[in-house]
Amino acid sequence: MACRSAMETLHAEGVAFVRHTRIGAGAEMIVAGVRELQCDSILMGTHGAGFVTGVLLGSVATKVIHLTVVPVTLVK
Repeated sequence: MACRSAMETLHAEGVAFVRHTRIGAGAEMIVAGVRELQCDSILMGTHGAGFVTGVLLGSVATKVIHLTVVPVTLVK
């Protein structure tokens, strides 16, 4: 079975969405966008870089959680 992108899946299911693209440090750009758009919450997927990498480098999801004041839901 072929993988579909999130946008293809949302479109196929008739879910309304707006795509925003930013260039820069991931967590910081996500949090800036959330502030700009006045979002109520963040839903983001994780793919997990592993424990050692996460401890040494941190992850985008972890940084987002620490930088934002809105609730964050992580989906694995």
